[in-house]
Amino acid sequence: MQYNDALIVDDFGPAFLGHVFRVNDGIVCVVPRQPTNRTQAAQAMRRMVGQAGGKCGDCRGCPFMEQAG
Repeated sequence: MQYNDALIVDDFGPAFLGHVFRVNDGIVCVVPRQPTNRTQAAQAMRRMVGQAGGKCGDCRGCPFMEQAG
């Protein structure tokens, strides 16, 4: 959920960049633990979170937090 912990998954393969879902009044981010291209994945997540109405970088435990902004 937005401003909470990201759901980290490893089941979607090395090309998976992440996904964002709106759930009730929050956002759930599904992110790869170790993406093949960390910069590309972080950019994709920032874009998806913004499109869902959130601000990337505010969630605890996000593996992209240091690249968010």
